[in-house]
Amino acid sequence: MIDEILRNWALYLQTLEPVSPQPDSHCRSIEHRYIPEAGEVFAEENKKPFIDIRQGEKVEAIVCKLNSRFKEILKARYVTHPHLSKERLARKLRMDKFQFEADLSIAKNHIKKEL
Repeated sequence: MIDEILRNWALYLQTLEPVSPQPDSHCRSIEHRYIPEAGEVFAEENKKPFIDIRQGEKVEAIVCKLNSRFKEILKARYVTHPHLSKERLARKLRMDKFQFEADLSIAKNHIKKEL
């Protein structure tokens, strides 16, 4: 249950406007003759998952109140590196595997309690 809520939070964060400069979508010439790669033009449309925006906003408000260590763990687990295993993610964050799992569990419990 809490994993689904946190995955929804990660999807919600991806829908927000980017803060950093984005690459150009067209060339900088006067004519603006940008031709995208053929793979982008003819790609099949992917079904977009349903995102509960209200729940995402609630979870974001709760995560913002957390300790910076818990924020970093949740962000790494659900937003930036959701594909990595817990062992590799702990190594990437330079933490012990058991400490990572304990802190992740504490952060999940805190969010569950606040909801």
